[in-house]
Formats: sequence, C-alpha cells, structure tokens
Amino acid sequence: MLVVSVLAASIGCGDPLRPADIAGTYVLERVGDDPLPAVVQSRSTFQIVAIADTIHLRRDGSGTRTTITVMLLPDGETYPAFRTAVGVRFEIIRGKVRIFSQFTCPSNANCALPAPLVVSRVAGGLRSVRESLDKPVLFFARVEDAD
Repeated sequence: MLVVSVLAASIGCGDPLRPADIAGTYVLERVGDDPLPAVVQSRSTFQIVAIADTIHLRRDGSGTRTTITVMLLPDGETYPAFRTAVGVRFEIIRGKVRIFSQFTCPSNANCALPAPLVVSRVAGGLRSVRESLDKPVLFFARVEDAD
C-alpha cells in the first residue's frame, strides 16, 4: 500500500514537459507584432534592434544562443552589428522553460549575470513570458527538431 502511494505521488508531481520535448532549433521571428529587424530594447539614449536570434536546445538541457543586434542612437548614428554566441542551459519548471546564459565574466570586469529568458511552448515554437512592461514578447519559430 505504501509503495503504491509513493509511486502515485511521484507520478503526479512530475512536470509533463521534458527537455526532449523542447529540444530543437528556434529562430526569432517576431518581437511583439513586428517582424525582424525589430526593437528589443528602447531607452532615451539608445535602441537595440534584433537582426537575428537563434536558440539551439539539446535533449540534455544544454544548448547555444546566437544573437545579432545593432545599436541605434537618437542622433541617427548606428553602431556596427554585434554578434554574440553563448552556451546556455535550460530547465523546465511548472511548464515554463527558463533559458540561462552560461556567461563567464572576465576576472578584470564587474559583471551581472543576465536574467534567464523565460518561454512557454506554443504552436510552432516558443513565446517569451512578459515579466515587465519594458520587455517585449518574443516569438521563436521552431525550425528544426533535435538531432
């Protein structure tokens, strides 16, 4: 009887979404309702425009994220495109996927780790969870299943 109760409790507590369900390659398709290129961050002194953003998630909970962005200044000056590629790890908690950058701060710098990207699985891909009004909703289309 005790074995059956413990087994039933452990089955009921499991998250139905697993890393294998999420594993694949996703490309940023929209920022809010805007197709790329689109503004992902806007301040009085600059705007960051996403040109491309690709997330590759593996079945083991690891992956990579590669972004290409451009910074625009109010006077019209544009900085050259900036490409970043970082390792990521992800975990699933209550149906939400949290994607953490595996960012290494140089020893001579004062860094703050970026907040995880929190997404939900939706038809055709992943949709970011809006955590504050200054963060737009991102839609990543699934373009490839995991290897």
